[in-house]
Amino acid sequence: MKKLLLIITLFLFSFNTYSQIKTKGRLKVNVKKEAKALERDGWESTSTYPLQGQYQRVIDAEQEMNEDGDLVNLVGLGEFSSNSKSIAMQTSATLAKNDIGGQIESSIKSVTKIDQVNDIVAQSLEDALIVTTQLVSQKITSRPILQICKAERKGGRTVYSCRSQYKMNFDEASRMHVQLMRDELNRKKAEDARKEYESFFKEGLYEKVRDDIGDSDE
Repeated sequence: MKKLLLIITLFLFSFNTYSQIKTKGRLKVNVKKEAKALERDGWESTSTYPLQGQYQRVIDAEQEMNEDGDLVNLVGLGEFSSNSKSIAMQTSATLAKNDIGGQIESSIKSVTKIDQVNDIVAQSLEDALIVTTQLVSQKITSRPILQICKAERKGGRTVYSCRSQYKMNFDEASRMHVQLMRDELNRKKAEDARKEYESFFKEGLYEKVRDDIGDSDE
């Protein structure tokens, strides 16, 4: 049980590695200059919304902070090339969504080391984590904040490269991840195991741990 509580505590802490990141201030980005550089390289907007405006949305999403100075969003990036422009667009979008879920998964594994612990509890958490990460990515239904493509002639054929970026509010992503994790663990575990895991997910626990970690950083 002590090992379970340790893993759970570390698991909770991992969600807060994003919300507790402090920034020393907004980075100055010349959006117009960067957008022009992309256009010179052949990138074009896939919609009527101009490339510069899309690039500005990315910068705003990456640098948005709450009143406590914490970064607000997770921003995912995906890029893919194909002979088909539609396939390149669709796959780059999927990769960008997967990147958001993958950021959470990577952080959890880095902090908890659950992929390095050889016991039943750790394996159950890791298995559920992988499934949950995929589900979080699939539930991102918003429009991309950036989607651009360029066409290049290679070997006598046209190859389309597309780049997509999505954003997801960190708090929304973490709440979704916690709930889906509970659903996945409950679906696969016996009643006695579900009761143990439920102590991790009980109402208010995540918020209390987050507040405690926040206070300790001050």
